Amino acid sequence: MWCFTLDGKQKEMYIDRKLEEMDAPAVDECYGLAEKNGLIYMLYYGDAVAAFDENVVRRVWILSDEAPKSEAFDQLTVSKEGFWVGTVNCYRADLKPSLYLISTDVSQEMEEITCCDSNGVALDVQQLKLTSNAVYAVTSSGVYKQDIQ
Repeated sequence: MWCFTLDGKQKEMYIDRKLEEMDAPAVDECYGLAEKNGLIYMLYYGDAVAAFDENVVRRVWILSDEAPKSEAFDQLTVSKEGFWVGTVNCYRADLKPSLYLISTDVSQEMEEITCCDSNGVALDVQQLKLTSNAVYAVTSSGVYKQDIQ
């Protein structure tokens, strides 16, 4: 796998070989990258998340058994609670994007999160944007922000 530094220099990474040694899904396409506490988290085709540093894969989470049938994971950010994963509905235009929290406690199930306004009313989310410190929900009435740590 080839990666590039922010200044455009090509850097060879051996993450794909390390994943193969771990019997983890191979990297075909990368859908999201996030960085937290010196580790890089990569959401990639096969619905998996790999955590690695320069050349060592630290852990792999496989999400494919839990992925909703009509959605594809396409955004990733990491907080102290776990992974926040946004989806895009790739098969039906009438389906809205979804937000999931995957706990750092691996014994817990993936949880779908409902975005709500300050009164607790569920929002009609048209688009999600995940950043390193917030989740943004775009609706017909405006943009809502929820801070994460």
